[in-house]
Amino acid sequence: NINIFTDISYHISIKTGDVPGASSDSKVLIKLYGEKADTKKEFLLVSDNDLGNYFERSRIDIFTLDTMDIGKIHRILIGHDNVGLQAGWHLGSVQIIIPVHGKMYNFPCNRWLDKNEADGKVEIMTYPSEIMEIEK
Repeated sequence: NINIFTDISYHISIKTGDVPGASSDSKVLIKLYGEKADTKKEFLLVSDNDLGNYFERSRIDIFTLDTMDIGKIHRILIGHDNVGLQAGWHLGSVQIIIPVHGKMYNFPCNRWLDKNEADGKVEIMTYPSEIMEIEK
């Protein structure tokens, strides 16, 4: 029996796009929507592979979010606070691994989150393109 009140770990890998000006100085936030519950919006402030500068062009930043077990992830909200000199961000993709579920979710994004680009959105809702089984 898994206690509903026990937090589990979500390993979130965020790939910044490989396009000029892709990097961002903004703080990135994420919200997970699941079959059992939704998380609150959480800023991803300290990465596991602490590189000092986050969300640099064509790089992957990895974060661990410890929060309630929301079950299967249906969709995510990802965006940024639009603060900083280089606020605009080109988001390549997001991958979320949930070790206790033995699942990996892939979210291809490949779009600008920038007030001055495309549709001007700095937050988007996105759905997994694939869900893979991984070793528990």
